Order: sequence, then structure tokens, then C-alpha cells
Amino acid sequence: IAIVSEVSDEDRRLFLTPEELEWLASIRSDRKRMDSAAARIAAKIIAMKLGLGGAPLECQIVRSNVAPVLHVNGAPSGLTVSLSHSEGIGAGGIFEGPAGIDLQLVRPVNPRTAKFFLAEDEVPMLSREHALLHLWCAKEAAWKASAAPGSTLTSVCLRLVDESDLAVRFSYEVAGSIGIVETRFCELDLLLAVASATSLPSS
Repeated sequence: IAIVSEVSDEDRRLFLTPEELEWLASIRSDRKRMDSAAARIAAKIIAMKLGLGGAPLECQIVRSNVAPVLHVNGAPSGLTVSLSHSEGIGAGGIFEGPAGIDLQLVRPVNPRTAKFFLAEDEVPMLSREHALLHLWCAKEAAWKASAAPGSTLTSVCLRLVDESDLAVRFSYEVAGSIGIVETRFCELDLLLAVASATSLPSS
């Protein structure tokens, strides 16, 4: 997983295909446009580290109804992409199977918002600082990993596995998809969650 901030016009020119730039241009919000570009560039950096294509423009992140997928030289790579951004910073990861990431700037979460993403029995699960942010971040990543149509954050059931000063590990289940999600401080002001599915619903 790579994290990128402060994307320049030159960065966009070097990393993003005409199709990707056209899609970004359709985003009305300047901030969201910059954040989305940063996340895609982060994923392209991972693609280069993995040796996928000879240059960033040979890789394209293609939107789909389930999760973004990576095309290399115009052909599907069979790899999935997960993107996230928060306050001008973008993160991107490339995975062989269903996975999801979420990036959040560390900040207080209003307890009144918990009802929009937590079940009643999940609220007291953590008593640490920024507990609600850990739970929110974990649910976002798990929801992306499941890619379950019609599901919401409240559809994601979390169970605490273990925790340390820097990280918290949960198991999750949503719409028949089961997996593990970990939240971790990757910098003093950023919280990153990475979820991977260990079992998928039977078709």
C-alpha cells in the first residue's frame, strides 16, 4: 500500500491515462478531484513496484460495479484495486483477492454519529483513544473488501480479535463474506485499515 499527498499537474500527466483524467475532470469538487488523483497515483506506484507494466501509463484503474480492477496494456490483470483518501492524502493498494483499505486523518468522531455505522453491541467494543475512528475505518475497509451489493456499514459485523498500542485487529462478516481487518497508525496523524476476505459467499 502506498500513500501520496500533494499531487502536481506533472504527477497527473505522468501517472494517469487520458481515460482516468477524463473521469477525474467530471468530479465537480476540486478537493475530491485532487484526493482521487492521489489515491490512483498511489496504486500506480504499487503497480510499478510489483513490476506490472513498464510505465505507469501502461496501467489503468478501471471502475466497475464491484471494486476497481487493474488493466495492464489494455487487458485485465486479474488483480483488484482498493483506493481511499482523506483530507488531501490518497492511499492505494493492489491485491490478488478481495480486499479493501480505508485511510482516515486522525480526529475525534462525534459519538452521535455512531448509530450510522455501529450496532449497539459494537459501541463498547473498544475503550481506547479514537475508538470510534478505529471502528469506522475498519468497517469502511471491510465493506470495500466484501463488495456486497446493497450492503452498508451497519451491515458489517465486527468482532475484536486483539489490540496493541499501534494496531487493532478485528474479524468481520458481511453478506456471507468473512475476513480479517486491521487498523494501524501509519503516521502520527493517519489511521489505515486493511481488510482481506478469507471466505466468500457461495454463488
